[in-house]
Amino acid sequence: MHRAAVMPPERSASGVGRTLSVLRALRQLGPGTYPLAAIAAEAGLPSPTAHRYLQALIGEGAVERQGPHGHYAFIETPHCLSNFPSVWPVLQLAWVQ
Repeated sequence: MHRAAVMPPERSASGVGRTLSVLRALRQLGPGTYPLAAIAAEAGLPSPTAHRYLQALIGEGAVERQGPHGHYAFIETPHCLSNFPSVWPVLQLAWVQ
């Protein structure tokens, strides 16, 4: 009998899983700015993949690029989810884990 492999969230093949991996990496790294290589390593993703997801998160206002060497930082406000106020408390609880 063939069993489907269950991938942990940080190694998920889905776009949502990879996006969350990048956000988790930024959270794990803590406040401040980080180079792409550090974020990719923490997320368990290749640098080009992490870069693609960071660019999407920048477009959504959840991450910003800072400095001349392209360091990235998580934006600590829920403004990118302002259209979904009932969702934000649930997301905050998920980040506490």
